[in-house]
Amino acid sequence: MTPAPPRPGGLRLRVTAVLGLRLTRSVFRIGQVTGLVYDHALHRVTHLRVTLAGGEGSLAVPLSSVDFQALNRDELRLRTWPRAPQTPGDGLPLDGLMVKADEGDGVAFVHDAWFEPGSGDITSYELGALPRRASRTGTVSVPAQVLECRDGHLFAPRLLIARLTAVLAGGLGAPALP
Repeated sequence: MTPAPPRPGGLRLRVTAVLGLRLTRSVFRIGQVTGLVYDHALHRVTHLRVTLAGGEGSLAVPLSSVDFQALNRDELRLRTWPRAPQTPGDGLPLDGLMVKADEGDGVAFVHDAWFEPGSGDITSYELGALPRRASRTGTVSVPAQVLECRDGHLFAPRLLIARLTAVLAGGLGAPALP
């Protein structure tokens, strides 16, 4: 799996690398990142879903409020407090998404994604032949722009799904992906 390189000067993060990190502001612990809020039609992460310290609810914190340059292994720092903190939506977790073939049969499953925290842009998705929890095979990275979101569902060209399934199921080598 070799995702596309980041844009010049751009930091890229794996969605799964952000999950579980503490969110702090100065010496205060705000809570823990328990999810991200996505706009798949725009291939963008918009907010961090944060469960507040003490379990007193959750917030959706805009990416623009977080100082990703100060990221370390255990925590993210809040740069500015959001003007109007929101409660997170009920969107599916990323690894719960299915990618359907745009024509006919065939599905793949999202395991992870790479995004640029400065813009929120999702640059690539990692797809597997089975859901992440059930999968013991590898993933294939596909550019985000190859997938299309319609009515809240992700779709990919049928040929891409067929190649992906064959490669992951049979180990036939890396597919020629767009």
